Amino acid sequence: MFSDSLIRNGKYFEVEKSTSQMKFKTERGNFEFIGRGKGAIPMNELYFIGMVKKYTDQLELNFEVEREKIKYFSIPKHRENIFFNCFEVDLSAAYWNFAYSEGLLSKELFERGKTVSKKTRLASLGAIAKVTTHLIFDGKKWLTPKITEAPKANYFFHVANRIGELMQILESLAFQDFIFFWCDAIFVKPESLSTVLDYLTMNDIGFSCFLVDSIEYKFNEGYISVMSEQWREKKKEKTPERIFYFKKDDKDLFEKTHLKTRHAGTVGRPDEIIPF
Repeated sequence: MFSDSLIRNGKYFEVEKSTSQMKFKTERGNFEFIGRGKGAIPMNELYFIGMVKKYTDQLELNFEVEREKIKYFSIPKHRENIFFNCFEVDLSAAYWNFAYSEGLLSKELFERGKTVSKKTRLASLGAIAKVTTHLIFDGKKWLTPKITEAPKANYFFHVANRIGELMQILESLAFQDFIFFWCDAIFVKPESLSTVLDYLTMNDIGFSCFLVDSIEYKFNEGYISVMSEQWREKKKEKTPERIFYFKKDDKDLFEKTHLKTRHAGTVGRPDEIIPF
């Protein structure tokens, strides 16, 4: 690693580190490394992230958000451990659409966003809430790191909160037929599917819907298994199974759990929907 050589030679250097990049300031000059692993944002779309950030930086919007109250997921306790023939309802481009409706995007940016990948759209919004760690090696030891947050971070969390509020409305509408929701996807029993879809349609909120073959709570293993052959076919995935992980220690206190999810590839964690 680049920093190892500097440390071995007792050189002074500074590092600015975020999820997607690292910037080094050394006696020999400045260097920047951008993550280019599997699933990285296409090079020809990186410019779009900068365009969104430049636009949001000049906005003066006043959003007060209690971040600890944002609902990224909801998993109630159930008498059953397994459900068959349920439905998954996914909001279409939820973060992008809400960012536009809440005034974070111009019409031009909103439309251009439809021409780039989903990952790029999400990254451009996550950049608004970018967290940077500033590290200094004084030639002998690391000094106490300084962590800074992008000044317009609340813009991103306002959007996350608005989506969470919508998902809680859908949860209430499904009532006893609600199974769980994860970010912008809700899982319900067939009896309440039309109620959920009617609400979204009435409010002009786009969605996609998939038949779910089974949802099983694996308490001892600490995860929820979701099987959907229809989802696999429409998404062109290799496996119909997605696994939603929760901390085993909290399995009896779902409302306090932190989840992770992945299918044969990966999905991410709700509170990782981005900040890059």
